[in-house]
Amino acid sequence: MPMGVCRRVGAVLLKARDARRQNGGYEVMRRNTNASGWGAILLAGLVLAGCASAPLRPAEHPAAPQAASPQAVQPPPAVTLDPEERLRARAAQYWEARLRGDLVETYQLHEPAFRRAVSLTAFAQGRGSTTVFEYTILGQEVQGQQGVVRMKIRSTFHHPKLVKPVEPKWHEFEERWVLAEGDWYRRFRFPVGDPYPPVDWNAMGPALRPTQK
Repeated sequence: MPMGVCRRVGAVLLKARDARRQNGGYEVMRRNTNASGWGAILLAGLVLAGCASAPLRPAEHPAAPQAASPQAVQPPPAVTLDPEERLRARAAQYWEARLRGDLVETYQLHEPAFRRAVSLTAFAQGRGSTTVFEYTILGQEVQGQQGVVRMKIRSTFHHPKLVKPVEPKWHEFEERWVLAEGDWYRRFRFPVGDPYPPVDWNAMGPALRPTQK
């Protein structure tokens, strides 16, 4: 119950008590006191009892506005490389694998049509005898779905019938790449004659074992 109401009721009861004391104390009551007066006093007592039993409530304050939950940070969109930059990166990936002697990765970087025709086992059995020591990418060019990478490598050739090892030398050449399945893949380069004869790898059987250069 509001505290202002309780105080006003309390003041009324105090005045009634003082009046009764002036008329002979609590034990002497006037007989002509009407029922309405006693009812008012009784009601005031009940109100005071309610005031005494009602717990005091702290002042209510407006609820502080809750901070809006931060939205999930979205990752930045993937950066799409320029086609020539992507081609250069794929060529570097291939030649780094050649330097490490990673047969699986060099195989996987060849065009899908070649890999469908030539198994990894056949690719490994047909590897050439060229060892690469260093490489430099001189430039790259994109023409639609075809790419050309100008390379310079330092390599040597070894063969069981050679009397002594061949001194490593630098030589330059171009290699072709093709855009397939959303990325650049190296076309297989034949070691002798025309490095890129018109070959339909889709028509070749899995027994084909070309020699890797």
